[in-house]
Amino acid sequence: MLAATVGAGLLGACGGADDRGDAAVTAVASGGAWADIAGQIGGPRVAVRPVGADPGTDPHLFTPGARDAAAVASADLAIVNGLGYDDAVARLAAGRDAGTTLVVADVLGAPAGANPHLWYDVERVPEVARAIADAFTQLDPAGHDTYTANLVTFLDTLQPVIDRIEETAARHTGTRIANTERVAGYLLDEMGLVVVSPAGYATAIEEGVEPSASDTRAMSEVLRDGGVALLVYNEQAESAVTEAAARTARDRGVPVVGVTETIPRGTAGYQAWQGAQVDAIRGALER
Repeated sequence: MLAATVGAGLLGACGGADDRGDAAVTAVASGGAWADIAGQIGGPRVAVRPVGADPGTDPHLFTPGARDAAAVASADLAIVNGLGYDDAVARLAAGRDAGTTLVVADVLGAPAGANPHLWYDVERVPEVARAIADAFTQLDPAGHDTYTANLVTFLDTLQPVIDRIEETAARHTGTRIANTERVAGYLLDEMGLVVVSPAGYATAIEEGVEPSASDTRAMSEVLRDGGVALLVYNEQAESAVTEAAARTARDRGVPVVGVTETIPRGTAGYQAWQGAQVDAIRGALER
């Protein structure tokens, strides 16, 4: 039940990171996934404020306001994704004291230009969770036992999701699919799926611009004649172009599976969110 409590609370948070209350540590986290994970590990000892986690908007278009800037400046720990995904938040975190900013891309050793949607690298998320627990312990040594116990709980409840990913890979490695954006790219790779839709199309959608005519045509051809098993569709980056792709897929009998960049409202935390998406993809593959 920990994930359910934390997930619902974080997505509804509106206070600043300096609203410490009884917490020993204050933290801000860029994006709902990292905020939820930090909240699960920190428990009541850490007050976590998510920045740019609204499930009703495209996170790529997020612009932090004055309250966000104040929260980042005052927090004991800032958790930043990196790889250009949250540059606005990263700029707010620049200049903070050493040891008070955790950059997820650095934890994972992700090279420049890599897919920035690192929370979809589900099998490596435990590395980030351990880094967060270590950062909390450095800031609050008295909370070591709490952070360690909560980390174990997080890892234990994430493992069934990882198991289902590996089971899917064992059955469906090499299956051809299409996607409108690379948001779930790491997860699709872990499931052994091969994206054959045009990379330029996905990049354009991610950057908020219209795909080229040739990429749009290539996407339509893949969905009509490419023998793809499903279309993975980013529900937070919809446009007339992506809706047309989804219609083409459905018209050809290709299942369309929606994914999101942030945890939807009412979802019981990171594990439930990713587990549901894994199950939806696996279900579509096995229909």
